Amino acid sequence: MRYLWILALLWTGAAHAGDLALVAPLQPALTAEVVAAMSGRIRCVCVTEGDRVAAGDTLALLDGAKLRLAQAAAGVSYRKAKDRLDRAEMAGARGLLSAQQVEALRCDAEAASIRLQQARLALSRTVILSPMTGLIAECAVREGDSTSPSTHLFRVIKPDDLTADLFIPPDRLDDLTIGQKATACPVRLPDLRLPGHIARISPIIDPDSGTCRVIVLFPGAGTHVRPGTLATIALDAPSDF
Repeated sequence: MRYLWILALLWTGAAHAGDLALVAPLQPALTAEVVAAMSGRIRCVCVTEGDRVAAGDTLALLDGAKLRLAQAAAGVSYRKAKDRLDRAEMAGARGLLSAQQVEALRCDAEAASIRLQQARLALSRTVILSPMTGLIAECAVREGDSTSPSTHLFRVIKPDDLTADLFIPPDRLDDLTIGQKATACPVRLPDLRLPGHIARISPIIDPDSGTCRVIVLFPGAGTHVRPGTLATIALDAPSDF
């Protein structure tokens, strides 16, 4: 919202013009926030800001020594329960055990299996993976840091496609249409023209600013400028769409 005052000034000057021009930062169209799924201590950070990663790449590791022991213990308990069940089923087939006794041991084995799966799941959460292919835009942790559930760890972006959030007065929304063409001109590169179009128009008016959020997409703009670049966004007049 810190750019709203800039947008308002530019909008006042363009209110009676054919095209609409506003200033806004160009941001990644797709961003993923990576958070911790459990409490722990960071054992290793495998990436740094600016690194390119693929979906599923390891970003960091939590200390999992206790969880590995817990998984090993759960595995032993499951194998014992399964062995008792196997022997009971053979004895039951010969009439040496009742169906109720066999069923009780089957329930014990199933419970042990669940505890083993839970231990495996807990251990898997010590490996922090990238949710998508992209660029590490932020690395918020270091080796030795403590985490808790939902602790922010990384931000991964796809830097190729960029968007701009424009905040439009309600009385100008009738001039806008999904797919309407737009052009971004970076403030520090006035000769560069980046083509785009309106991707989404919010269905609500923000009660604090009295404006409507309009998202303009610029496919491939990230190959020419960095995310965060301030640009003048020109929306074509409806007659040109």
